[in-house]
Amino acid sequence: MRGTDVTLRVNPEIQTGDQKIFWMFGDDNHLLAKNTEDECEEESEFRDFRFIDNVDLNRQTGDLTIKRTEFDHSGEYKLKIIRNGKSSFKLFIVTVSGRQVNTSVLKGRPVTLNSDTEIQKDDKIQWKFEEKLIVEMTGENREKPQWTDEFRDQMKLNPQTGSLTIQQTRPEHTGLYKLEIKTSYYSTFRLFRLIVCENSVPVMKGADVTLCANTGKQTGDKSGDDNRPVAKNTEDACSLHSVTDEEETKQLMKDSTEKRKNDSVAVEMQRF
Repeated sequence: MRGTDVTLRVNPEIQTGDQKIFWMFGDDNHLLAKNTEDECEEESEFRDFRFIDNVDLNRQTGDLTIKRTEFDHSGEYKLKIIRNGKSSFKLFIVTVSGRQVNTSVLKGRPVTLNSDTEIQKDDKIQWKFEEKLIVEMTGENREKPQWTDEFRDQMKLNPQTGSLTIQQTRPEHTGLYKLEIKTSYYSTFRLFRLIVCENSVPVMKGADVTLCANTGKQTGDKSGDDNRPVAKNTEDACSLHSVTDEEETKQLMKDSTEKRKNDSVAVEMQRF
């Protein structure tokens, strides 16, 4: 997901002084990070400026974290490990998408944030709300995930899919939710923006929306502050009807003209 961090894992942990780690990117093998002063025979002599200040090497584990991912960080990452004079390689394919899942729900209704990915038995699942930890689940505690007390009685976690369900939504549930799936080799993220509405539902630009008449609406009730007419099923005028946009525009033009006249008079008066 664009803008989030992703970590590529060596697995297992390297031994200090025992292995040499080289991380490279792309067909040209641009060097990203290493834990040694030695050079790698495969590495390019040129640096890739897309990754300056955007990668972090964990010198204890050898894991590489790409920070604040952008679309042009998508591609093939190559890990070279040299141990006891022997070389081994691992390849990682990273695809950075720009899609954040936006969803809205009426207050009091349940909503499920779907992982939409295949969960393996050894994967570690972690959900966060803003920066607060909600729940963690691993292969060992899949049927008994570890909840934070604040969210324990409000939500459910599907042990097979990793999807999170908020059982009875409240306005304070509005915000950003982050799902992290940690495998043996890498971590992936999904972001969800949830809006809990009390009486209305926000609509994405360009989408259709239907406003349903409330049969309990009483005569004299009105919607909005200006009561501008949008549609009606009669030729009769509405007593609550405000001025139209055209009428308001004419009035504004008139006021503006009067203001310019007064300003001109004031200027003329200053000449004397």
